[in-house]
Amino acid sequence: MSEASGGDRGEQQITNQLASLVPTFDPSKDDMQTYKQKVEIVLGAWPKSRITELTTRLILNTSGSAFQTLQIHHAELMDNDPKSVTKLIELLGGQWGRIGLEQ
Repeated sequence: MSEASGGDRGEQQITNQLASLVPTFDPSKDDMQTYKQKVEIVLGAWPKSRITELTTRLILNTSGSAFQTLQIHHAELMDNDPKSVTKLIELLGGQWGRIGLEQ
């Protein structure tokens, strides 16, 4: 039993460390492409069982019209699935998995 709780604690610790890496986004001053790339990196390192927590942190780290847009759609973004993060980027006007030159 102690191994299971130790595993949970280890995963929690990883999430707390990664939480400081979740990028902020303000559409009036931040570049969508750079934001998307940062989100892709964090998603790759984030525990797959905690995607909902990442999505929540991403929503709360936005401001202005970006926050308003995501807040309207927050219910559909709360699946514990990496596709929720993809949808979040698309709602903000980005394209997942493409860089500027490819577009």
